[in-house]
Amino acid sequence: PGELGCLLSHIGIYKKIVKDKLPHALVVEDDVTLHENAKNVLEDFIKTKHGYDVIRLLSNRKITGKGKQFRVVRNIKDDHNLVRLMATPGGTYGLLISQKGPQNLLNSLEKIDWPIDMHIGSSWEYKFNNYSIYPSLAWENKDFESGIGAERFDKTPQIKGLKRLFFPINRFAFRIEQAFGKRYWFWRNALRDKKAI
Repeated sequence: PGELGCLLSHIGIYKKIVKDKLPHALVVEDDVTLHENAKNVLEDFIKTKHGYDVIRLLSNRKITGKGKQFRVVRNIKDDHNLVRLMATPGGTYGLLISQKGPQNLLNSLEKIDWPIDMHIGSSWEYKFNNYSIYPSLAWENKDFESGIGAERFDKTPQIKGLKRLFFPINRFAFRIEQAFGKRYWFWRNALRDKKAI
């Protein structure tokens, strides 16, 4: 229920961005902590008029560390960079969304398949231009109990019968599709990113 509530809240915000024709919107969840320079970095980025749909304010060493595939698209301010990740990190606790971004997101949410962070992470599926900022400008505050709840961490499948029998096969196919999709989208946008440098 918490995951669904979070997703529906995002849908409501995206509709408001479209309705009010907001050029940019900063969307933060209830358990976010922002970097002290977040405002300055984001204002500097907006001045560059760089095209985007969604920018995650998060990225970490787990997905940008040694041996991990990511591309620095441009420096924004100080040591903060706009990057394209090959990984699809979880978490939507800090997002910058452009005016055209919500329509693509709303189109992707006509059918709800999974949590909102997975929709946003699956850029290749919904054809929206998704970046991250590194080092992170936002992170989850672990001292604060999120309204989403801890039930989302229970990964045991709540299915029975034939569906449970086929679950491992479906999960394997899903992982293959995700692995291929994120690599495809990363290399598909290499020229676009190079032009932006």
